[in-house]
Amino acid sequence: MSVEANIVAREKQDAIVVPANAVIGNEVLVVKDGRPTPRKVEIGVRGAGHVEIVDGLEENEMVASPATANIQTRGHVKVRATDASSL
Repeated sequence: MSVEANIVAREKQDAIVVPANAVIGNEVLVVKDGRPTPRKVEIGVRGAGHVEIVDGLEENEMVASPATANIQTRGHVKVRATDASSL
């Protein structure tokens, strides 16, 4: 039997948080003008289904989620908005 627990030690205001499946290693795919581009980021706290980005991503930049090897960086992606409060 196993149990997973998340304990909130502190809260950080204005943190940039992305879905965990948007991060591959230490990279995300930033989407600008419909084109995904890989970008190295510095990872902070990992939570249940989300990851804090402490460097390499600006507020309001869009990332591909899920980020997969199947996304071609020369192609176009269709952007679909999600509710940030669900992160």
